[in-house]
Amino acid sequence: GLPPISVLIPARNEELGIAACVESVLASRHVELEVIVLDDHSTDRTADIVREIAAKNQRLRLEPAPPLPDGWCGKQAACFALSKLARHDLFTFLDADVRLEPDALARMALF
Repeated sequence: GLPPISVLIPARNEELGIAACVESVLASRHVELEVIVLDDHSTDRTADIVREIAAKNQRLRLEPAPPLPDGWCGKQAACFALSKLARHDLFTFLDADVRLEPDALARMALF
């Protein structure tokens, strides 16, 4: 038994690549996972694309980014917010332009 993994993806205006990123994660083998995409106030179709995929796969959920705290930068705040949403103790952050091989998360969970 490998530990379950939360895959955390901060996303702002990533409509061109978010589907490929999420689909590559959902194609992971040999590991239990959840995928959380934090929509960081996108002005494009990022959230709509993630919602469409989530409607077909309950391992994926979309969360809205909270307001930016004073003194914080956007991506760091998004990653912090994602870490609080994770259900599993083991998690990894991915940028929306990353594509995983099907065994990447299982290999990561071995360590």
